Amino acid sequence: MTLPLAQPLSGNYKSDVFTHRYMFSGEITAGGPLARYLLDPARAGVRMINVTATLLEPGASSMSNFHQDELIIIKEQVVFLRFDETMLSKAVSLTSAGERLLVYTERFVIQGQFQTNPKKDRLLDMTAGPTGRWAQAYNLFLHPLIPTAKAAPATAKMILLNKEAIQFFHPAKG
Repeated sequence: MTLPLAQPLSGNYKSDVFTHRYMFSGEITAGGPLARYLLDPARAGVRMINVTATLLEPGASSMSNFHQDELIIIKEQVVFLRFDETMLSKAVSLTSAGERLLVYTERFVIQGQFQTNPKKDRLLDMTAGPTGRWAQAYNLFLHPLIPTAKAAPATAKMILLNKEAIQFFHPAKG
């Protein structure tokens, strides 16, 4: 299992990066293949440029929305990354392989198709394997557990979910 994102010509990836508190919209500056950048253990953060930050709990702070030319998000704080739909159509070959799961994080229940290995215990495989920190998921519904700003997505075509943000998960029924 590999992270399927191809390198755009610029080495930048338009995306939304979610922590438990903020949604950051901008471009990840990987300078090369995104998989290599995200899996590099020497990189503690994800560098973004042209970033708009939106607090997921509206009205909770005077720092609810702001713009930065450059921002570093510590990888351990990232819950999931959602990518630009136009880039995905060129870079990702969506597969039906995997398991339909409900995955619970602090803020969201994520319902979707999670890439797993059919030759192994598929549920345990989702939290292990060569993708390191990241689990791939497709055709998702995001159900907020905490009231969330309207800017938060209800659906996503593909995300990379930080496995460390998962509290528990189980097969989705139906």
